[in-house]
Amino acid sequence: MKSALNSLQNVLVVITTLTAVMTYEGHIVAQSEIDTLGGDSSERAQVDNTTSSESALPSRIEDLMLPDEPFARNVAIVSWILELDEQKVFDWLFQSSEATWKVPQSTRDRVQTLLVQRLATSNPKQALAFALARVDPIRKQLLSIVFSEWGTRDFSTAIEQAKSIDIGVYGRLDLLETIVAVNDELDADDKRQIIKDFRDEKKLPDYVFDSEKREEVANPKEEWYQTLKIAQTQPRALDDLVPIAQVWIDESGVDVLNEINDSIENYGLRKQVLTGVLTWRAFSQPEQAFNYALKHDFPGKTATLNEIVRIWVEYGDGVEALKTVHGLPYSQLRKDLENRGMMILMGVEWGSTTSTSNPDPMKLLANLRQLPVSLHREASARAIERLVWAESPTRAIEMVFQLDENLQLSAAKALVEEWTRKDLDSCVEWVLSSPESKDLRNNLYHTLAWKLLDEDEPELAFQVALRQPVPYHGFGLEGDLILDIVSDNLSLALELLPNVREGKTQINAYVSVAEELFHLRKTEDAIELGTKLESKDRYHFYLRLSWPWAESDATGFLNALRQFPGAAVRSYVARQQILWNHSTNYFTSSQLQTLDTHLNERDKKFLDENR
Repeated sequence: MKSALNSLQNVLVVITTLTAVMTYEGHIVAQSEIDTLGGDSSERAQVDNTTSSESALPSRIEDLMLPDEPFARNVAIVSWILELDEQKVFDWLFQSSEATWKVPQSTRDRVQTLLVQRLATSNPKQALAFALARVDPIRKQLLSIVFSEWGTRDFSTAIEQAKSIDIGVYGRLDLLETIVAVNDELDADDKRQIIKDFRDEKKLPDYVFDSEKREEVANPKEEWYQTLKIAQTQPRALDDLVPIAQVWIDESGVDVLNEINDSIENYGLRKQVLTGVLTWRAFSQPEQAFNYALKHDFPGKTATLNEIVRIWVEYGDGVEALKTVHGLPYSQLRKDLENRGMMILMGVEWGSTTSTSNPDPMKLLANLRQLPVSLHREASARAIERLVWAESPTRAIEMVFQLDENLQLSAAKALVEEWTRKDLDSCVEWVLSSPESKDLRNNLYHTLAWKLLDEDEPELAFQVALRQPVPYHGFGLEGDLILDIVSDNLSLALELLPNVREGKTQINAYVSVAEELFHLRKTEDAIELGTKLESKDRYHFYLRLSWPWAESDATGFLNALRQFPGAAVRSYVARQQILWNHSTNYFTSSQLQTLDTHLNERDKKFLDENR
């Protein structure tokens, strides 16, 4: 075990090595050469302080010339303390606490820590006396240093001294743990026995570490208040409050929590105790714990309810837990707790998509009707997802069609989502040929197409999209896919464009590609693309292309407008830009006059009537 002196010496060796060799314009220069470099004299003076002899050190600590630069200051402090004899260490230590020494508190603490560590190697009793005279938090730190050093030199004396000093029983326990921790000769069992003997001797409860010892609590109410009082000054006693409360509740019922809650003034402690006790209770009486947490206000209530639901679902009756939660009035809390319960029921950790357990999806499907109706869709979909992996896609398909018809679509989509991860080709084959319901198959095209795009199969995704009928709103799925494809593969998007179905879908797809061409500064290609559309569709194509163009480069747009095919198209685009310029402010007055030159008589009349 290294002594404090050795530790300080090692620190100084490193520091002085760093200061003895310096770099000047890329060359390593020895300390003896520093003076010839013409460096900053103040820096050299600060380094020189680290090599002062003891005779040069002042008798009063307040007369020390501490370097301003932190590194040099640390060098100086360590080197000075190494040079002191025991008497001067003792003198400086007590001088360091005097108000006449005007230094930052961090510097004072640093010096006192090193001085106590040095003194503890030769006179631990004097070091202890100084440490005991301080106040926390520095007192606790200094005591730990003293007994760490003392324990390496005289283990038995350090143990006896730690047991007898007047710092509170839990403070003494902390010091005993420090002493045994630094001892290399004791094995782990011996160390634990020393601590156990002290706890037994002082009758310190150990419930938190050994559940069997809860049986030793004879009068939990009395011990609660005794331990709570001790905890005001001895934080280690806080560990024992929850186990005592557990025994008290076992004897007198959960309503004891009212008295426990009222007896704790500290906010953080109330949160710790109430959360700890209620989550413990949830393992044996989850509904009781849930109802108490729901009806009473205490710190951390929402987090505690979430944890109770987790325990109830994971270790108890998950279906009953969800039914209870669903019985609450609708609120964000109910929604959050239902989501929490559903995720745990499906073996998914909170805030994660990874499985934490192996729930039985068939059991969940069999008990589906016991769940609230609002949870049926989500529960059945998650069960089908699990079934793909737990058994097989074939089994999952079978169960999809045994569900109520209103649940089949969401479950089938979940099936496709999971199946594509397991066997993409088989899933594609099934969707394209197998589902007997035409409506179901058409809806699955959407799910499959996007999954294929995720799997880097854009051409196959496009072909699947073409199978889905164009919805009533007129926008086919392939148009949406083109928007996604073009950002990754412009050439492929151009190749697929001719196959897009006519109407709104085609216009949307062509505009998506044209905008990408525009962003790539291929403006002539963007303009040319519109000529491939039927004449009636060009009006909307060029108008939509004009918006991002005018917004980013009004002058460039005005020049390009001359190239738009057809006078009627140019007039229509100019008319709409003029009409909306009061909102967009894309154009100046002179630029608006340029737009006016493209207007035909009909569009001029339209503007006169609508401006």
